[in-house]
Amino acid sequence: MLKGSILKRFYIVVILAGPLYWLILTDEGRRFTDTTILKIQGGETMDIHLEALHSTITEKGLQEQLPDTPFNCGKQPGPLGDRICQVQLAAFNGLPSRFAVAYFHEDHLRGFKVGYQRPYHEQLLHYLHTTLGKRDVETVAGGAGIYRWQVGDGELVVLDEQSLEGNEPSLMWKRQASTLVP
Repeated sequence: MLKGSILKRFYIVVILAGPLYWLILTDEGRRFTDTTILKIQGGETMDIHLEALHSTITEKGLQEQLPDTPFNCGKQPGPLGDRICQVQLAAFNGLPSRFAVAYFHEDHLRGFKVGYQRPYHEQLLHYLHTTLGKRDVETVAGGAGIYRWQVGDGELVVLDEQSLEGNEPSLMWKRQASTLVP
């Protein structure tokens, strides 16, 4: 009788501890937990092919390409355009994220920014190196290190690990100045 009771307790511990171990102590489990918490807080999921970013994308085209992502769009003049579309995110291409903002000027995409969770910086870089090609860190004015990719008629930029300290973890695609039409 005692043997059966110990075995039942052991099974209960395994049944409870296994999922907790996965959720807390594995990278995949932590990512799932973080994304779930962000979804509960009202964040959306968005999957987008970064290599498809191009200034020919219109506001309507963006919303048609991402119909499940409820962008909030409105007039907001700034250095990257006259309108923005933004959304609170839970995940961007599977990584826990905070927001996405698309900048439009005369109904053409001028910039696209995604803020992600700092602990997932290495995973984001791995995704970008796998998808867009391996890049070395470049040092720019002010000593910041960046990774840079040519994407469409623009450039995608992400800070390196050391430059993230004190900065917002985000990736930014911006239409290149040489392609701007006056």
